[in-house]
Amino acid sequence: LFFTVNLPAQNKNAVSIFQYGVIAGANYSHATTESFGQKNTSEKTASFQGGIFTNILIGNGFYLQPLLEYAGKGGDKTKATISGDVWIAYLELPIDILYHPNIGKMHRFFIGAGPYIAYGMAGQINGNAGNNYVYDLFKNNSMYNTPALFKRLDAGANLQAGVRCSKHLQLSISSDLGFVNILNYKNSGDYFHNTSLGAFIGYLF
Repeated sequence: LFFTVNLPAQNKNAVSIFQYGVIAGANYSHATTESFGQKNTSEKTASFQGGIFTNILIGNGFYLQPLLEYAGKGGDKTKATISGDVWIAYLELPIDILYHPNIGKMHRFFIGAGPYIAYGMAGQINGNAGNNYVYDLFKNNSMYNTPALFKRLDAGANLQAGVRCSKHLQLSISSDLGFVNILNYKNSGDYFHNTSLGAFIGYLF
């Protein structure tokens, strides 16, 4: 399932060149939008987020960390081209540079940052416009001959910080800042950006 390569054996506090692990937790996400010239911030919504990662040692205390994960995002009472509660399921790939300061016998604390790219696997908006409706965000509307409301691809920046509690256990927080306007069918000047903040527990093998 994994393998570990260590630095020379004579170093009692040798660190792993490769580390593999899993991470899971919950995020609170919201959307920042503009519609018909009015800027809005949606209410927050909670979603599951988790996946698998590897840490690759690239220098003294520095690691490259690719993470493949599921992330739910969106926001409640969102005001966009149409308004309502937005939910989007993403397959997301952040690639961060981590720094573990050498404090004590173990690199306990870490911070990291890097870009992410995400693909929307599914999404819907639940709202009320006189009648309750549920609308598929990524489906073209053949009845009105209009394109899908949202684009599937999102991208932005990922920030994280955490603490290694033991050889295998870590706790962390992470934030995604979406740079892409994911609205597809929109008025001129309209936008929709994802933002999320989550808390996670990780296990390193």
